[in-house]
Amino acid sequence: MEPTEVKNRILAAAHPVMRISSLSPDQWYRKPSGPRRGAWYSCDYNILDESLWKRREECIYFVQDGENELRYVGISVNRLADRWRFSPAYNKELKSLGKNELFHSQCWPEICANHSFEKISGYIVSVLHGKDLLTVLSELNHPLSCLGSLSEDPDIAVIALEVWFVKRFNSQLWNKRK
Repeated sequence: MEPTEVKNRILAAAHPVMRISSLSPDQWYRKPSGPRRGAWYSCDYNILDESLWKRREECIYFVQDGENELRYVGISVNRLADRWRFSPAYNKELKSLGKNELFHSQCWPEICANHSFEKISGYIVSVLHGKDLLTVLSELNHPLSCLGSLSEDPDIAVIALEVWFVKRFNSQLWNKRK
């Protein structure tokens, strides 16, 4: 089984959990003293499955653009909602805007930098939690299927699969090679 087919099978098994439908030219800034200050665009988004969003289990998640191209592969050893944060928003003068904005430290810079307000584009974030991932991996006709046997350690499978994706698809991903 070729890497692209493995990728496609895993992505097909992942559950959509959030849709980022549009970005707004309204700019905001993050943590005035933090290294990822901004300016960032605001967005419209929908949490598609609240239970998967908040589920406390290791997971691997995928960000695909409007053309279904895979753009980012990430992991959490706790829950997806810990990686996609709702950050307090400030204006350029560091005054609170009185609201929180969606933010992801690796994805948001790329989403903002690659956005064109002339072309409508969105993103889907999908997820596979540890036990579900083990099932998907065990059904593959590929060396990765051996990860499916890690029933006591699904976090190892999550971490290994992220590394595999980044090594195989680095040129199309926002991830920095590990």
